[in-house]
Amino acid sequence: MTIGPMSPTSRALLSAVLGVAINQIFNNGMFSLQWAIISAVLAILLAEPPSTNPPELSPVESPANRVFTLIKGSPANVKFCLLMLTVLVFALPLRPIRIDSPADQESRASSTPPPTPSPSPSMSPSPKDSPVRPPRSLPSPLAADPCRLVDAVRLGRFGKTEIDPAYGNFDRCDVLIYPPGEDEVDVKVEFDPGPLPEQTTSSETMKNVIVMKDPAQSTECERRMALSADNDTIVSVTAKRGEKGRASLCDIADTAAEIAAEKLGAGELEKYPRSLPRDSLANEDACALLSPDTLGEFVPGVDAANPYVGYGDWTCKWSSTTGDLRVNLHFDQGRQPDSTDGAPTRLNGYRAFVERWADDERTCLTQVVYRSYPDRYGRTKAETLQLLVDGSFPMDRLCRVSTELARSATAQLRGAA
Repeated sequence: MTIGPMSPTSRALLSAVLGVAINQIFNNGMFSLQWAIISAVLAILLAEPPSTNPPELSPVESPANRVFTLIKGSPANVKFCLLMLTVLVFALPLRPIRIDSPADQESRASSTPPPTPSPSPSMSPSPKDSPVRPPRSLPSPLAADPCRLVDAVRLGRFGKTEIDPAYGNFDRCDVLIYPPGEDEVDVKVEFDPGPLPEQTTSSETMKNVIVMKDPAQSTECERRMALSADNDTIVSVTAKRGEKGRASLCDIADTAAEIAAEKLGAGELEKYPRSLPRDSLANEDACALLSPDTLGEFVPGVDAANPYVGYGDWTCKWSSTTGDLRVNLHFDQGRQPDSTDGAPTRLNGYRAFVERWADDERTCLTQVVYRSYPDRYGRTKAETLQLLVDGSFPMDRLCRVSTELARSATAQLRGAA
């Protein structure tokens, strides 16, 4: 099939028309460099074959006309090469260029959802994995909010519930349950240093979380758990009450443990990190508040170099190697202490209360009020430093050691009294 003699201008117009038509059919209306070259070459190849005596080039012809004339007068092998060049150009990975008006660009931008970042290969679950977050480590103690592992609504089937984030140290959160006609049940969710003990009791794994069940006791039932990939931190769930009641403590503990395991496995601690105030006692290191020299002065034979260090450095315990004297310095939150909690005194500007425990003749406690603040219910709460000393010494000596150690500790606090 041939087309009659065509001028270079007609041939160029034919190329443009062919390019537009091919774009509309095969390229969704988007301008493509490949199709433009193809249409131009096809226009040349479809032109009338050259005569046996091609006309001589006019000296006044433009360079573009000369190119068309030379191609038209070329032999078949040259045209075949042009066809192969067209195929190669079409195979090149050139992206089409879309020319949009500003209105089209704005419309497409508003209708296109933001791209979702793909997970890195190391974090992508394999097809055999269950659809839960991959194993990971827990956030830092200051960011890990234990109250994110409780659900007062689901525990509400056991009675009226109340969440109290200031019922103890910074490593715990409590849900108080009031069963009808019974004493309250305290469900405590607490972080402890790991690892989990040897599995001498029943255990199960839920959502990458190992859950161990301790034997039930008369007034409490405990469940302990840890991420399968992070055994450095234990989450303890304990349901306890002062007196016996009809509600099963282990049923409550199992429900609370199931909630905590689900939330722990789903990454609730990472999704909702807590933000403690800059002036909070949680920013202090309990072990750093008492020096070895100070401990050696008041606790004969103390092993100052090997204390027990609690979660978040919020608890530190020392023991004597030559006697039974023990020191426990830890932080606490709760009701603001007053004169009913012991003899009032001042230690480096901080209000303090020294209490001789009537029900334990071996223990004396000094509570230091670090700061007071209103809680979510408008009640006044306090952060306190607690210095507990116990041993087989006379009570006067126990309280003197407790008070002097608390005095030394408060001198190291960074917060203003």
